[in-house]
Amino acid sequence: MKIDFLAAAAFVLLVGVATSQAKEEPVSGVKETKPEPYVYDHRGKRDPFIPLVGATSAKAGSIEDIMSIEDVRLQGIASDSAGKKAVILNGEMLKEGEGGGCLTVKKIFDNSVILVIGAEEHALSIYKEDDNKKVKGVEG
Repeated sequence: MKIDFLAAAAFVLLVGVATSQAKEEPVSGVKETKPEPYVYDHRGKRDPFIPLVGATSAKAGSIEDIMSIEDVRLQGIASDSAGKKAVILNGEMLKEGEGGGCLTVKKIFDNSVILVIGAEEHALSIYKEDDNKKVKGVEG
């Protein structure tokens, strides 16, 4: 009985080894192909660092061309080590009191700015699109 069991176990082991070796051997006539490396083509695609919301809202090219709040593109607020702040609007850096055309920068906060366009005051925020509205008084 032990001999039959040992013979059966040896047979199973030999069959298992033979089949595993057969799987490892390449089939003749079939070439192995390696995948080609992926190359990203950026032409014709949008820049992922430009936000989708409000990316094309500004119609004015420079500060002098601004006629309404829809023409303003708030791109950033910068401050130096002394705490002086500047705002980047439509590609131009302005300090408080500066402007051009109908626009004047009234007050610059850490995350928002108050602009005067014509006779109307507007508050623009860096983070929320909903905060861009007319204001009477803004705390920053």
